[in-house]
Amino acid sequence: SSETLGKEMALLLDTSLNAINIGAFTDGETSVKVEDRVRGKDVFLVCSTISTDAVMELLLTVSALQRSSAKRVCVVIPYYGYSRQ
Repeated sequence: SSETLGKEMALLLDTSLNAINIGAFTDGETSVKVEDRVRGKDVFLVCSTISTDAVMELLLTVSALQRSSAKRVCVVIPYYGYSRQ
């Protein structure tokens, strides 16, 4: 899974994983909350796009990281689900 790959990448880069909570509001909209400080840091986001919900979560997470003033956001997509379209 992407979480396992993220943990292995963090281990190789000698860093820790950041806490990001992804959930849903009562009306069904996706909620993304960045729990750690990322201001001025390079952030690597590991996320597969296995469904339209996963694509939306990816876009909202990138937006939340940018609004949290991350220096750069690098997205690693080990499985790009809509590449055949």
